[in-house]
Amino acid sequence: MSQRIHCVVLASVLLCGVLLPCGVVLGAGAAKGIAETRPQPTASGAERYYQWLMGALDGIEKQMPEISRSADAAAELFVKDEKTGIGAVGDRGFVGEALGRAGGIIRINYPHQLKDAGWKGAVLFGLRAEALAADLAMAAKKKEHGCVTIALGQKSLAPALKKAGMPFDVFIANGAADHDGLLSDAGGRWVIPTVPAANIAAMWTWTGEFVAACTRRGKMPPMYLAYSCPGGRAWSNKYGSRKFHEAAPNAVPAGQLGREYLRELRADLRTVHDKEMADIRKVAGLAVETRKAGKGVYAFTHGHAILQRLAGPGNPGYFTQINRSWVDLRKDIQLRRGDLVYCVGFDQLFGGSWFRDFDKRAREAGAQLAWSISACRKGHTDSLPPDEPLIDQHWDFGDSAVVVPGYEIKILPVSGVIAEAALWMVSAEIHTMVSGEPGSKEPVSAPAGAVRDKE
Repeated sequence: MSQRIHCVVLASVLLCGVLLPCGVVLGAGAAKGIAETRPQPTASGAERYYQWLMGALDGIEKQMPEISRSADAAAELFVKDEKTGIGAVGDRGFVGEALGRAGGIIRINYPHQLKDAGWKGAVLFGLRAEALAADLAMAAKKKEHGCVTIALGQKSLAPALKKAGMPFDVFIANGAADHDGLLSDAGGRWVIPTVPAANIAAMWTWTGEFVAACTRRGKMPPMYLAYSCPGGRAWSNKYGSRKFHEAAPNAVPAGQLGREYLRELRADLRTVHDKEMADIRKVAGLAVETRKAGKGVYAFTHGHAILQRLAGPGNPGYFTQINRSWVDLRKDIQLRRGDLVYCVGFDQLFGGSWFRDFDKRAREAGAQLAWSISACRKGHTDSLPPDEPLIDQHWDFGDSAVVVPGYEIKILPVSGVIAEAALWMVSAEIHTMVSGEPGSKEPVSAPAGAVRDKE
């Protein structure tokens, strides 16, 4: 990814690690709290989301020592015992992002595989406030069995984890708002979720440090090459069944890969902010006008993490998901003239045989399309009709952003976080556009770590 220089004023996020009585390292966001980025009262919803996310990334980087130490412990177990694995537990979006993903580790285990009593290895938990008891119970069992357990989540969960005996070797505070939602609706419900993007960013940062820790032990786990890249499938077929490459890698110092990932992610987010905010507001405005006209306002979310996101907590409900799988549409929805579909995906438009010619059929039905994909494959976006706005995600072809010295391919994708940002920045912008409607009222106070509209 090309480096870009921008002037962006952000509040810093201050974190420092502390030790719990049980000796577990706790990211300082859970101990001292995360210094909030406080935008001006007139800041739009999209701007608030951007400021929050950039601050969360700062907070994750402040915890790099804890991240690196836990990754080192996981790598020690992973390299030492051939039978050990690495797995992920969390909501379907988090698991979908962690597993089978371009730039990620090829040999990784699904939650149902981890339930095998004989399974042993390192487990990443993207904590779910709505399913915390289940996450804690599984973590306790895994830790008793000798697994390394890593928790990622908002700092407000720390007391509950401590009360449960902290069944994790480390808890990394991801910088998400205490109640997950960034803004509040008229009924006082917190909306615009922050946990999804924060957990994904923390997960990829940790993954980079885990890979580096393996290299320091003379091992390199095979990483996915995007199938859209030449030789992507052949690469996976060649290395998919191997735990490590045969050749010894260059040893990578602790902190290098995690910090490089966060640098690349910040650069991409700044470019989206600086170049795409007008189109973010345009798409939000189209949604508001379509909503007022009584037409359908839909989203086609195509991606590992965001495929299930609109069914999760914190969704304000401005978009109705039109797809029920990667490419199949809901049969109970028929597009009509004047409807809007916001299409959030990877690096191609939703056309051709695989997408069942969705774009063509939607236009024929008279629907308005809006897009958020990377324009890195120019042939896919140059032909867009002028009335269809494009929020370019600005990541480079192949998606993965981090160079491992001596390794053939880049690792660690940024698109998952950027797609989350594209989805929720538009939703947040809609929220601030409609919050002045009759009956809208913000609560008097907000929990620490959250940003809300002022009355």
